[in-house]
Amino acid sequence: MKAYIRIIILTGALFGSSFFAVGQTNERAAGVRWAYGSGFSYREMITEKHAIEGIFTARWGGVALTGLFQRHHAFATVDGLFWYYGGGLHMGIHRRSNIRPNDNPAWEKPMLNVGADLIAGIGYRFDQIPIEFTLDFKPTISFTTTEWVPETFGLTGRWRF
Repeated sequence: MKAYIRIIILTGALFGSSFFAVGQTNERAAGVRWAYGSGFSYREMITEKHAIEGIFTARWGGVALTGLFQRHHAFATVDGLFWYYGGGLHMGIHRRSNIRPNDNPAWEKPMLNVGADLIAGIGYRFDQIPIEFTLDFKPTISFTTTEWVPETFGLTGRWRF
């Protein structure tokens, strides 16, 4: 149990320190991400080319928080079109593994899920209205459970403010 507390404190410190970046810009966006783990997304540009994103999801009878650091690049030929890549960490507590209940006597046992995430995607920011859409690929691996989810494509719609 003490190992879980250490993991929670370390992950919380990493998430917390990533949201206090120096030289923040004013572009922020919040919205909904539709994927295998759908949830709410908040992204803030911390420099012209770097962003942090937090994703809150609820699934499997629990919740998870993902923190990502991203690098953004514009396409020179199309205004508003961009691509990005990055990575980060996730932490959550849920009551389900990917193993069927007949094969897993601990099906309903609460699990701590801490792991790493990668992300790569393409997006479009509208000029006339403060909306952006992104399509991404975000594989995850967990350090505390036996889960690896490589097929997590997501579509996110955000309101910029």
